[in-house]
Amino acid sequence: MTLARLLYDIFFEGCTHYSMAKVNDAGRLAYYTEEGIPSLALIRQHLNGEVVLGAYTLLPGNMVRWMAFDVDSKADPAKAKEIAYKICKFLGGIRYLIEWSGNKGYHIIIIFDEPVAAVDAKAIGDHIRDVLMLPKSGDPHVEVYPKQDRLTESNPLGNLLRLPLGRHPTTQNWTCFVDPDNGWEEGPEKDPDKLLEQRVTLEQMKNLVKQQDPIEKVVRILLPYWTSGQRHEMALYTAGYLANLGWTQDSVLELVKLLTEECGEGDLDNLLEAVTDTFEKMFRNEKIRGFEGLSERLPNSVLKELSEAASTQTFSATLQMVDRVRLGKGQNFQKVRMSALIAINHFKERGRLVQDVNNVYWLDDQTKSLLAFGGSAWNLYMHANFGLNPVDSFGKQVAEEVRMFSRAEAQTISVHKRSYWDGERAHINLGGPEVYVVDSTSITVAQNGENGVLFLNSEDNLRLPNLMQLEVSPLSPWSFLVNDLSFLTGENASATPTQQRELLKAWIISIFFAQAMPTRPILTLLAAAGAGKTTTARRILRFLEGPAEDVLGVVNDKPDSIRSSLMVHKVLVLDNLEKANKVSWLTDVLNRVSTGSHIEIRKLYETNSVLKIVPNCFVIITATEMPFSEETVFTRMLPIELAPLKTPRPEHQIQVQLLSQMEALWKGMLIDLQEAVRQLKAVKTVEAPNESRLADFTVFCARIQGASFLDGKQLMDGLGSMVSRQRKALQEASPFIQVLEIYIRTRPQDAGEWKNMSELFQVMQKIATTNRMEWRWSSAQGLSRHVGMLEPQLIRHFGMSVRKTRKNGSEVSQYKFVVNTIDT
Repeated sequence: MTLARLLYDIFFEGCTHYSMAKVNDAGRLAYYTEEGIPSLALIRQHLNGEVVLGAYTLLPGNMVRWMAFDVDSKADPAKAKEIAYKICKFLGGIRYLIEWSGNKGYHIIIIFDEPVAAVDAKAIGDHIRDVLMLPKSGDPHVEVYPKQDRLTESNPLGNLLRLPLGRHPTTQNWTCFVDPDNGWEEGPEKDPDKLLEQRVTLEQMKNLVKQQDPIEKVVRILLPYWTSGQRHEMALYTAGYLANLGWTQDSVLELVKLLTEECGEGDLDNLLEAVTDTFEKMFRNEKIRGFEGLSERLPNSVLKELSEAASTQTFSATLQMVDRVRLGKGQNFQKVRMSALIAINHFKERGRLVQDVNNVYWLDDQTKSLLAFGGSAWNLYMHANFGLNPVDSFGKQVAEEVRMFSRAEAQTISVHKRSYWDGERAHINLGGPEVYVVDSTSITVAQNGENGVLFLNSEDNLRLPNLMQLEVSPLSPWSFLVNDLSFLTGENASATPTQQRELLKAWIISIFFAQAMPTRPILTLLAAAGAGKTTTARRILRFLEGPAEDVLGVVNDKPDSIRSSLMVHKVLVLDNLEKANKVSWLTDVLNRVSTGSHIEIRKLYETNSVLKIVPNCFVIITATEMPFSEETVFTRMLPIELAPLKTPRPEHQIQVQLLSQMEALWKGMLIDLQEAVRQLKAVKTVEAPNESRLADFTVFCARIQGASFLDGKQLMDGLGSMVSRQRKALQEASPFIQVLEIYIRTRPQDAGEWKNMSELFQVMQKIATTNRMEWRWSSAQGLSRHVGMLEPQLIRHFGMSVRKTRKNGSEVSQYKFVVNTIDT
């Protein structure tokens, strides 16, 4: 059989599509899907280096004929060799072929004797990668093929792997099959025909995995001691020991089930209950017995064998070091210090410790995940790699010791969420190790931490794959986020529907350029009950933050919950805020979020320790009517008024659509962000408006109004209309206006005389008190801010004049009002 025919039978028979590498219009190399099956002549062209073909893993019916490991290391080819060799040694007697890719890594391919279910092949590949502690992303990393266990509507073809042999499409190096024990690609040439004729059964692969399964190993070790009279205690102590090693409850339950099946007797329900009780105690911070209990029942040689087998389930050699410290002799403080030093050295060797004003972080060099101290990802890592339970007393002490060590040594940096704008390029992270660097002429992919830009991706719920490697066509994000909304029309609307639509698009785009806007408008979705304002807010939130995020309510006496959310989110939705209009602390929090001011709070249980929160968050609020009348917050709101939909869609349908099209929508968003970058670089400066608290947003809109996805005129007209409407609404809701009208009507001569703000405050406050009217200002300074916001209306409707004078070396503003200019 010819080599071309072998490749055809293995990689293309029964397929519906293949792929070919081509240079696109932008001059970049990409793989393009071709319908049908490549001819033998085309495969021979691949082998001759004239074309480069790619093969999709999944066959119709979700079957596969082969599986593979793709090992890459851009920075260090030696790491790729080390990982590839580790996989080969694990496979042992399994027949495989290993190909040098011609660039930065190796493909290890296993060919089945007949098509097998993709779900089985994927599970085996993932298991081998996990058992060998191989990184899934970063540099180096290992990808497992098949990547999916079934074809879906959003991904009807699955992922592809370059066809073996031929030339590498970028380096033009000839690829080849290699022998890891005989010189790799520099060694003697391997016969491709013989290698491609090798076949493996699914049963062989399953047996390989079973033999290497830590659970199976532990079963074989414990079975002789799983005897009548001590099964219950053995279940308790085994569960306690393995829980401290980082095993999950499900894994221990599976272990106990297998032990009970193997010995053929025992009360399984009672033994499983012992396991669940142990885990519940651990997380309640109650004492559990583990290693000490087992040491009373097992010989030292068996304990050592158990430790080696059980530790492979945790994927951490350092955990055994911490265990030896904990179980050794010495004072507790010494054990805490030694365990912390083990953890610190582990962090230094495998990444770098950094800090900002809010927290300490660790960047994993392999996965490029940034873990925040005390966060869920950090606690899971500490538990899995060091056996440290975050609620356990010893675990708490070691964690605090690690934090203090880190604070002393960690480099101070800025940590970002979702996006960062450096003035020339936008950096976008979608939860993975990739950072999309968006320039006016290109979109490139960097790794988290490169170029000095770090993203907190370990706590991210979005977690999208590398979009530049996905063969999915971009979709306009506005078709999903904005275009199908129904906006309020008529005299009661602050802007026309078209204007509101453009304002909403501009606000969403502004999130990615926060550094260009020291102050941010608070997006306020206003609508009657049932008009879909919460649904609208939720889909914007889930597109930007991830499908697991949801809107928040506001509890009157729980400000800490909002403050905590401000630290970890880029976008926050406060729902049904009219219910919270008596929450006294909320006005100040929203004001600080809008202006980027620091929030300082006392740490719990620590009298003199202050936690400083630097919010970098955009807020959406929903309400049936404007929830605030205080000018400090009111004038920083961007109200979008929704009308009931004529043909509403179920929210579940909307969210399913979002999930299925997330990659395509984000691809479209990156394209629009590139257009925004182009506009921002072209329009560097714009004169800021004097009469609006939305000055930064207005300047931003003016700079990007030429973007192709915006209607610039409607955007700017909408801003003007909205600011005017805000002032009018503030005037109508202002107690000062009502008191001023009485003042001018009853004391016109006095109103026409110059007064500074302190004098005016005293007069107006007395009138309000006498007439039992609302008066919300406690000082002349607060009233001065309110008068400044209403200055254009006060001049136009109440004939207010303002002049500057000097008193005791300081400039003082004075005011007077002309009676005959009152607008009736």
